[in-house]
Amino acid sequence: MVIPLLPFYATKLGASASIVGVLIAAFSIAQLASAPLWGRFSDHYGRRPALLAGLMISAVAYVIFAYASTLSLLLLCRIVQGLGGGRSASSRPTSPTPATRRNRAKSLGWLSAATSFRSGRRSAIGSALNPFGGGTARIASAIFCVLVSR
Repeated sequence: MVIPLLPFYATKLGASASIVGVLIAAFSIAQLASAPLWGRFSDHYGRRPALLAGLMISAVAYVIFAYASTLSLLLLCRIVQGLGGGRSASSRPTSPTPATRRNRAKSLGWLSAATSFRSGRRSAIGSALNPFGGGTARIASAIFCVLVSR
């Protein structure tokens, strides 16, 4: 939800185009780095606790992101969001687990399609919330993280 608004928010804080790129990439890099840790956490405590913990980390990061007033705080928030987002790696195995060997590819295909649909929907929601104020989409992201975890 925040990606369409991130460049505008960051440039308002004085970021150059390169810094905006770093802010966008920071999430993915942190997500990649934390995925193995979330996998271990998931193996030890279960998938549900891993997903809930990651969502709560993301929710807190989005609230801080909504009120970030410096580029360094914005970067820190994006990294924490990515660390929380790494939990999605532990949700991937959830889909094919109940599937039979024959339906496993179909199950993973549906998961991939749902993930792509979710990404497009989040961007549309974030753009639609922009006229209500700069922090609205960022707070909505935190609220959605909490709602999804229920």
